[in-house]
Amino acid sequence: MFLNVISSFEVAFYLLERAKKENRVVKPLKLQALLFLAQTYYAITYKEKFMPAVFVAHTDGPLEPNIFFALSCGLQNPNSVILISQKKKIYLDTIWKKFGSLSSEKLQNICKNTSAYNKASKRGECSEISFEEMHSSFSNKDSVPLSGNAGKSRFMRNQSGNPVQVTAWQPKAKK
Repeated sequence: MFLNVISSFEVAFYLLERAKKENRVVKPLKLQALLFLAQTYYAITYKEKFMPAVFVAHTDGPLEPNIFFALSCGLQNPNSVILISQKKKIYLDTIWKKFGSLSSEKLQNICKNTSAYNKASKRGECSEISFEEMHSSFSNKDSVPLSGNAGKSRFMRNQSGNPVQVTAWQPKAKK
């Protein structure tokens, strides 16, 4: 299976840097939820993994244990360069814009209410959440949290050269 980024640590560090630019603090569980949602949205949109990550059903919600424990021990980005392509950064920016403003608790509730998390937690604490479960968790459009255009929108550049999210105009029906 083709992976879109080399390391899930790169994704975590990118999201932490993104938050830092906005003077926001990302709690460890919020980061875990953002990683889980990034992987899940990518799975439902492109039917492949975004990053090499294994999520487990912990009592606090889905966790990527390697990242969680490494960052809990104080690991920081060893180099200041993040090796993610511009296209993947735009995807992560979309996830950030959609979910970054939500509280850690709200994000954990969204993740805990997925069928993928519930199936894995029924198998026991720290059971692996499979990619297939993540993909099928939001296969019904109505079950996608804050559904909209997480992976389906297009990106273009504005007059300043910054990426902007665009969608097709859909006029309201006449009454």
